[in-house]
Amino acid sequence: MSDNQIAHPFAKDDCLTGTAARRKRSKYEAISTFIAFGVLCTGSAGVAASSPGETAILKIEQDMAMTQTVDGVMAAWDNAVIWYDIVPGEVDGLEAARKNYGEELSHVTNVRTKILRIKVVADANIGFAFSTQHLVADGKNGEPNLDFVFRETDCFQRKGGRWRLTHQQLSLPVDLGTGKAVLDSK
Repeated sequence: MSDNQIAHPFAKDDCLTGTAARRKRSKYEAISTFIAFGVLCTGSAGVAASSPGETAILKIEQDMAMTQTVDGVMAAWDNAVIWYDIVPGEVDGLEAARKNYGEELSHVTNVRTKILRIKVVADANIGFAFSTQHLVADGKNGEPNLDFVFRETDCFQRKGGRWRLTHQQLSLPVDLGTGKAVLDSK
């Protein structure tokens, strides 16, 4: 399988039969649409939280996975959030993040996510979650389907009695020999 070709285990027509659909797409297409889905890509991986803060953060991560709207995804994001995506630069502030997500969400539908691994750590006021996740989404109007594995780190701060996502960093592993993203790393 090439770097740009990935098995599609969540394809709605194939998941019952176990047949993996494959779709080739350019690295640019995968990366440009990936911008919108970092926080969508959380779900339950059977992780037990051991503190109230960890329980609350795990619930936020699960809630973000259940929605396909900008408002739903960003319900727990802080107004001063800083977001490092896989493309160069950073996004500062909730309104800028909403604008970027809205544009990217307009290209896909039916987002499905599976957490492969997740760890949540929190004390009374600071917490974080880091995970490896698998995202699949259907392209709209001829746009490419998405299917890739990525890494996500979310940082939280308790403000006014509520946990707020203050920073998120998304990444794709890179094959240093080729300089290309590894989209099917698990």
